[in-house]
Amino acid sequence: MKLVYLTTCYPIYINKFYEKNPELLRMSYSEQEKSLDYDAFAWADYWTHALQPLGYEVMGIRANVQPLQYAWTQEYGTQSPITNWVLDVPVEQIRRFKPDVLFMDEYSAFSRQWLENIRQVCPSIRLVLGWCGAPYQDASVFKGYDVVLSCVPELVEEFRAMGHQSVHLNHAFDPRILDRVDVSKKPSIDFSFIGQIMVAKQYHLQRAVLLREIVKHIDIQIFSPMTESSQQIPELRPFLKPSVFGLEMFQKLWDSRMTFNSHIGVSVNHASNMRMFEATGMGTCLVTDWKDHISNIFEPDREVVVYKNVEECISKVRWLLTHEKERNDIAEAGKKRVLREHTFSHRALSLDRLIREKLGKIHNSPITASNVASKQFGFWGDYHTWNDAVQNSSGYDSGIVFDKVKESLLKVKNGEAAYERDTVLFHKIQYSWPLLASLLWIASRNNSRLKILDFGGSLGSSYFQNKGWLMHLTELSWNIVEQSHFVEYGKQCFADQHLHFFYSMDECIETEKPRTLLLSNVLGYLEKPYGFLQKVMDMDFDYIIFDRTPFLLSDADRLTVQVVSPDIYEASYPCWLLSVNKVLRLLMGKYEMKVDFPVYSEPLEIPGVSGGRYLGFLLMKRGITLSGNGDN
Repeated sequence: MKLVYLTTCYPIYINKFYEKNPELLRMSYSEQEKSLDYDAFAWADYWTHALQPLGYEVMGIRANVQPLQYAWTQEYGTQSPITNWVLDVPVEQIRRFKPDVLFMDEYSAFSRQWLENIRQVCPSIRLVLGWCGAPYQDASVFKGYDVVLSCVPELVEEFRAMGHQSVHLNHAFDPRILDRVDVSKKPSIDFSFIGQIMVAKQYHLQRAVLLREIVKHIDIQIFSPMTESSQQIPELRPFLKPSVFGLEMFQKLWDSRMTFNSHIGVSVNHASNMRMFEATGMGTCLVTDWKDHISNIFEPDREVVVYKNVEECISKVRWLLTHEKERNDIAEAGKKRVLREHTFSHRALSLDRLIREKLGKIHNSPITASNVASKQFGFWGDYHTWNDAVQNSSGYDSGIVFDKVKESLLKVKNGEAAYERDTVLFHKIQYSWPLLASLLWIASRNNSRLKILDFGGSLGSSYFQNKGWLMHLTELSWNIVEQSHFVEYGKQCFADQHLHFFYSMDECIETEKPRTLLLSNVLGYLEKPYGFLQKVMDMDFDYIIFDRTPFLLSDADRLTVQVVSPDIYEASYPCWLLSVNKVLRLLMGKYEMKVDFPVYSEPLEIPGVSGGRYLGFLLMKRGITLSGNGDN
């Protein structure tokens, strides 16, 4: 797969870079490009490095770096006269490279008309991805993109309201930078801010307000373009330092014990900017503004320090300045989180999945270790909202899923197969012995009676799996709550004296009064799993059994799209990989753990994430006596 990454650089950075390295003006295109890549400004060659292991050939183009582009024209020539260096040279570069995908993060210089022209000049382009993470002036350019990517969920919703396909993708960090800065130096800056303060365009109004107050109480070094910042906010002038970019910026982050972050105005409710990942990746203690869902990225006040107002910011910074161990612990935890979950290698997996979905390049193939390694199915992405994941999946209510389930379970019911799981048929039942032991233990405590609510139980997969061991019970009532089409078909073709189907939990509880809830690989497929668990606790079940549920062993949740192996059926759907610690913390106030068990010996396969497993456990409501006589 061939991809062009098209970008521009800040003019102030270009000037400083070549002033510092004047010898590059006489060097070749590849030598200049290598030096610019190494300097790590903006995204540099991050995508090139991250996508290559996934089978991509990537060409990066810095359209407005004239010495670089001039060197290219001298070495390769051009078909047409160059009248505009920024617009014309990239056309020649793209035409010769013949990419499948054009990925660009410059929406000001390159118009919709330019995009229409490049598609004609280079017909190999089948997909145009555009990135926008800041305010824009002309929205017409986005009509030239097939998909608009953004780190800002508010912008994603805005683009969708305009009728565009838009997907959320977080920023990231490239760990190679840690080998390019002087990490032998000890931090010498107590508190820093690195970034722009653009009040005139209403980009950073809140940032300016915060900094005005912070400088009254804390000695902060502000690395920002002096002319713009000092003219707009004279109170900051004594604290201003020359702006820094690329490796010089990363060195300043390393040199800082703490660094300040405040989001751009359009990112009202969500943590989204690049500095979060750059600062934490460098091992700096990040002090950032609190946003909704920031806990999906970092754990507040454990991996980053968060503030909700300027007073809290000042108070926390002052405290951390005198508590070195706690400050260093937060910095180290943030760095570990970034390296574990937020590198460009992680993001490249999501980008690759998006590209292949849009190009229709998800191939049919059997389940093998090599296919898992090639990442053609499994858990993908790190989505910010449920709608983002829905947009990138076929959905669980797909007719394909229902038809396959019907076909498989009818064969089990009719004796043509012994057992079904996820539509795969088996000639010999593969028992979940901990699940079966839990069911029998509950029945033994309730006079050989078992009344269970199987939430999301399909057409009876777990019932048919275990019923052979349960038929001797005095009473067996297995009740499934499912989607309406499952319920209607279940009542028609599968219901019997023991197996019943219901449209809602309330209906089931009112009719059958089950005291045991079974959640078998279902919790992660709910849009709001924690809200569901709260409702479960309000329903006051005596027992809750989790079986075959994918969990993360960290303290963070991750919203993915699960792509089903095509050997089962062609489908994909949103799936939460929840933190087992967070789930149990919610439940442990009312329930006690009777037993927990791994379901499979292998760890959960999640690209770019370690520490995931399929788990099960049996919970019992606190205060239940050992000789229960009630319904269960």
